[in-house]
Amino acid sequence: MNPNSGWTDKMLEEVAEAFKAMGNPVRIKILRRLSQSPATVGELVRDLGLPQSLTSQHLKILWSLHFLGRKRNGAHITYTLSRPEVLTIFSCLEKCMLPGPVSGNGESR
Repeated sequence: MNPNSGWTDKMLEEVAEAFKAMGNPVRIKILRRLSQSPATVGELVRDLGLPQSLTSQHLKILWSLHFLGRKRNGAHITYTLSRPEVLTIFSCLEKCMLPGPVSGNGESR
């Protein structure tokens, strides 16, 4: 069985880019925060305690990967989590990190 069956090189590159983006703790915080409710840049700056320029850079990356939606209301942009499925990845990783058997032979970490 080919583990890459049905996956083009372009798809593999896109998946790698998505994992790379999610590998940043600030971006994980943004995704988790937006899973609770939509927020403006100012609200994210306040809630996460980060500079506005840094927050905006991370939002731009997440938006370019289609993880976020955004809506302009005058001078403010409100961001939403457009792909809540991404949180499932974090949930799976959390389960993988729990102590327990790593293989069928009964060995634990």
